[in-house]
Amino acid sequence: SGYRMRFKSETTAVTTGGGGKGCLRWDGSVAEIKAELEAMAGIGSVTVTKEEMSSIVGGVGAGVKYYITFTGLNVRGNVPPLQIVDVGKNGCLDAHNSGGFFGQDLAPISVEQENIPFIPFYEVQTTVEIPYDAEAGDMKVAIEALSRAGNVDVSREVNRHGFSWDVTFVNTK
Repeated sequence: SGYRMRFKSETTAVTTGGGGKGCLRWDGSVAEIKAELEAMAGIGSVTVTKEEMSSIVGGVGAGVKYYITFTGLNVRGNVPPLQIVDVGKNGCLDAHNSGGFFGQDLAPISVEQENIPFIPFYEVQTTVEIPYDAEAGDMKVAIEALSRAGNVDVSREVNRHGFSWDVTFVNTK
């Protein structure tokens, strides 16, 4: 069957191997998946590898497993998982349309985040200098001035002989 991938609000929209625009084949090539993901403005660069599986645990027949590593500067920090959408619908071919058959005994499609993403130290953004006694509003302005921070809520409280700030990231840019 064909499917699309979604990352945040973007959905694959380039290749047509699995049907309509952005539809990938269930056993598509590494190059196609890489091209689709790198075409998304919010991703940048990725590396993709593919593992052929002779049978799927809990199912029958062959399968594939893809490993995708975000390597570009556009994706940093706590990355939301990719989503698999439009499996066999919305213009993506169904296995039945391709002469294939899907039974109810196949293992489900799943996306797992195997490694926690990290940011190399040399790429970490820093704020302008913030006074030791900065108000919550000053801290909010400094953090939101970073190009990747998004909107934050900040509260400040007295902590022994200084202050503590609680920062909640509401959304990202």
